[in-house]
Amino acid sequence: MDMVVESAGVTQRFFKTINETTTSYSFHHKQGLLYSTEFAQPALTIMERAQYMFLKSKGLLSDNALFAGHSLGEYTALSTIGDIMPFEKVLSVVFYRGLTMQAAVERDASGRSKFAMVAVNPSRVSKAFTQEMFQLLVKLIREESKELLEVVNYNVEGQQYVCAGELSALDALTDATNYISAHQAEILSAESPQDALASLVTKCVLQAGKKPRPIQLTRGLATIPLEGIDVPFHSSFLLPKMPAFRNLLLRHIPLDSINPEKLVGKYVSNVTGKPFGISKEHFEDVYAKTGSAVLAECIREMTSAA
Repeated sequence: MDMVVESAGVTQRFFKTINETTTSYSFHHKQGLLYSTEFAQPALTIMERAQYMFLKSKGLLSDNALFAGHSLGEYTALSTIGDIMPFEKVLSVVFYRGLTMQAAVERDASGRSKFAMVAVNPSRVSKAFTQEMFQLLVKLIREESKELLEVVNYNVEGQQYVCAGELSALDALTDATNYISAHQAEILSAESPQDALASLVTKCVLQAGKKPRPIQLTRGLATIPLEGIDVPFHSSFLLPKMPAFRNLLLRHIPLDSINPEKLVGKYVSNVTGKPFGISKEHFEDVYAKTGSAVLAECIREMTSAA
């Protein structure tokens, strides 16, 4: 496995201090290697596979049941239940995935990045604070601060979302949701809630900009920082690093090992939340949500062959 990452067509090595004469390399993390993404991900993968194998050994699982996995768990689910690649290759893939994410962010002399992730429960702001208003708030903060802030996971409608972004933007989000909860009539019942939100965002972003760096995120009424995560998982920030990772997947997933019977109608994709299929309609559904150039080419080939 080549220890390289690709961005905008430029290939770079992960470990710039390693050369032809290097005999060893040591990984370090001040809280222990399990807090470092490239080691945490294989460890979680092993645990998830072991849990599945234990349940299966007890006869508690049906071969016809639907299955899914969230984020990293999707790799475990597809390899363990879908059997799309040997487990040893899965560990290599998730290790490389962790390295790719770690390499995507710059760090200061203390190893700190400027990114984090925060879980948000809009219902704790107000019963009237809808998903649409929450998404608008995130958009306004992103535009006002000109920093990364995105809703990257829609876990439970109205109750659990996850935002990834820069520390100051996440801090502004925490302050804004705290304020809205305490002044619901002022914001949510205003003649123009959007204007009221925009005015609030300007103040919160300005306030975040004055705080000492690095900002220490704190728990808010509706926000919980995800401790130990300093990479903006699932965000558009990581997109430039994906071509090299896609190539890795293509090398590690043998086409002749994929059995559609284990996937079609059984595997539920993170992207669509629907059972997996290989019809043109399924491809179009995923393409509509992702804009993938690879899927666009597949759809063109299907159309030409029809």
